[in-house]
Amino acid sequence: MKKTTLALPAGLPELEAFCSEARILGRQLALAAKDGATPGGSPGGAATGGTGQADAQQDAGGSSPPLRWNPLSFASARALVLEAENALGGRLDELVIFADPAPDTLPLADAAPRDIEAGILAWAAGHAELIREAARRFRDQGGGTIALVLTERANRGPLSSMAAGALVGLAEGLLAAAGGASSSWRFIALRDESGQPDIVARHLAKLLEEPPKDLGKMQRCGSRAGLFGAR
Repeated sequence: MKKTTLALPAGLPELEAFCSEARILGRQLALAAKDGATPGGSPGGAATGGTGQADAQQDAGGSSPPLRWNPLSFASARALVLEAENALGGRLDELVIFADPAPDTLPLADAAPRDIEAGILAWAAGHAELIREAARRFRDQGGGTIALVLTERANRGPLSSMAAGALVGLAEGLLAAAGGASSSWRFIALRDESGQPDIVARHLAKLLEEPPKDLGKMQRCGSRAGLFGAR
């Protein structure tokens, strides 16, 4: 059966590569782009897949422009799930999130308090709310998969590192819950240590087609095609 997948944020090389893999596997895709501010104080920049970048990538998964998601708005998460269902013919089977906070644009001492607060809300609360909305929908419909891809990156800076740490904590908490009890929806966390979009896209596509037996462990994508596994 054809799977319907919402993937974000539009504009990332990893998402472009995943779109190619998804089309080969017969998945119907809807893309979403982030709006809002980045942890480093750069609104609409690389960490959020800003508006201009997303529009430039609108053909990565089809002819329609990306759907919009504002991680600083809880209501926006619910609206995105509903809009994705409408765009995908009334059903959503998968949510795929590529999470890669961009390096800070300012030293911590020069960051405005509003930028620190926006980073916390966007990367921690915003992503948790989006996953919550998709999980509720999958629970109600009796099944679905959420995949969170976390990018390993050096020299992020303190605010970007804080954002990345919040996402790792969110993933580990969800993995612990999945490992301890059965659920009507599946959660997969993949840590990308490869730095190669094609490799991580292929590995993610494989995990979606053949989910790992131990859903309570973080999956790992290393720098070589053979370095796949869980830890």
